[in-house]
Amino acid sequence: MKVLFDHQIFDAQSAGGISRYFNELITNFNQCPDIEAQLPPTHSNNIYIQNNASYTSISNTGYSLSTSLYQFFHPNKSKKRLRNANLRASIVALKNGNFDIFHPTYYDPYFLQYLDGKPFVLTIHDMTYAKYANSFPQNDKTLDQIKLLAKKANMIIAISQNTKNDVMQILKIPDNKIKVIYLGNSLVPHNTSSFNAIAVPDNYLLFVGRRGLYKNFAFFISSIANLLISTNLFLVCIGGGKFSIYEIKLLKKLKIKKRVLHFSPKNDNELSQYYARAKALCFPSKYEGFGLPILEAFANNCPVVASNTSSLPEVAGNAALYFDPANNQSISDAVKIVLTDNDLRENMISLGQKQLGNFSWQNAARQTKELYAHILNNL
Repeated sequence: MKVLFDHQIFDAQSAGGISRYFNELITNFNQCPDIEAQLPPTHSNNIYIQNNASYTSISNTGYSLSTSLYQFFHPNKSKKRLRNANLRASIVALKNGNFDIFHPTYYDPYFLQYLDGKPFVLTIHDMTYAKYANSFPQNDKTLDQIKLLAKKANMIIAISQNTKNDVMQILKIPDNKIKVIYLGNSLVPHNTSSFNAIAVPDNYLLFVGRRGLYKNFAFFISSIANLLISTNLFLVCIGGGKFSIYEIKLLKKLKIKKRVLHFSPKNDNELSQYYARAKALCFPSKYEGFGLPILEAFANNCPVVASNTSSLPEVAGNAALYFDPANNQSISDAVKIVLTDNDLRENMISLGQKQLGNFSWQNAARQTKELYAHILNNL
């Protein structure tokens, strides 16, 4: 069985949950004798495929000194040129037709005209573009693209039951066209003997990923500002870009600018360290399609305090302490409890390890491969 993936998410993300998902699928497929995964892009700044030895044809700098110089002096034009090169590579692979099934990595429907009758599977990660439509530019076409592809796809993968429910309700897709396949964890538990590799405070909470809109970061830090000040506690933010002007002003207003720090891990080893040393992972999002940081925290014995909304209870099960993401007191109380109740912390860590056993990339790849086979056998 030959499966073709495309360039989309590896152009859009240097790191992130969706590109990690596709990287893990492709990696696992290429370890199986009965399935071949193809990825045609030639250039990418995505850290997962840069660090993956199986992507021997992918460069992160270009082929020549002149290309590198052009990237330096014309970064925006250079990005566009590389995206166009990757798009052309995907189209060439589609036209060649040397595959059995196609799995696009995002929602641009450019490929429909090139499929020539070949089936395709669409993964829908969440329905953010519908639930928070007012938060996106009016000319954003992503929701329209999702609607189009959801109707035309042979099958849809939803990464949680919550996402499946949203797809059925919002897009009116029938139940039997959607398969729930959970994500896995990529992080190896960190060896505490090498903690000196990163510099962090002794006493901190962890926040991972993007912070805007439904991620609820501003409301969350307002809820714990007094706690940070009164208990000599820090909040470490990982990824998601540097603090915005609005965020900096808010931190100053709350008098916690020096207590909220931002870091960008260079690799998964560093990321594991941030989890392993944290007092807890705080996940105050109003809406998530899955919530990979929860599994990453479990893998590194980091307790999780999270919103009681969307897919988060589905993923964390009984291993997390939940709060109402719209209630300041609920957030503050949950954080206080996990910081002060050592017996509870130990129990949460133990339950987190058990819950983690329900999720793996091997299972995700196996179930996805079975879905491909089902489609091909029923054409």
